[in-house]
Amino acid sequence: SPMGSGACGDSPARRLRVLVADRHPNVRAALRADLEDGGFDVCAEASTGDEAVAATRRERPDVCLVDAGLEGLALLVGRMTADSPAPRVVVTAVTRDEDDLVAAFRAGAAGYLPKDVRARRLRDALAAVAAGATMLPPTLAPRVVGTSDAR
Repeated sequence: SPMGSGACGDSPARRLRVLVADRHPNVRAALRADLEDGGFDVCAEASTGDEAVAATRRERPDVCLVDAGLEGLALLVGRMTADSPAPRVVVTAVTRDEDDLVAAFRAGAAGYLPKDVRARRLRDALAAVAAGATMLPPTLAPRVVGTSDAR
């Protein structure tokens, strides 16, 4: 076969494009390093919700890693997933605020990971979410998919 077999679209191992949105530059740098080590393409970084929305529209990432501490999390997730094709959004948080996370999932988030997640688990989770999986904490599942709204 000829050299340069990296023709567009013939490889299932197309690098997943990831946007990293986090208030803290050191967190963004660590996530970028972990992801790039794992063969992901970090196509953009953002430090605010507005930057994240703009970068999502500009770069069309496959997956967005979003800091749960960004202002108006659920609204932000809704804005980031409004366009089609929508990226898969994974929320990261230091401490789990269940109400915020439930709202984020209802707004279109596809996953949640703790901020201190190990690099291998992070990469496995993003690959799974990009392939269509939902990473939902078991304690949240009934509140997100259940009919608990019918009071």
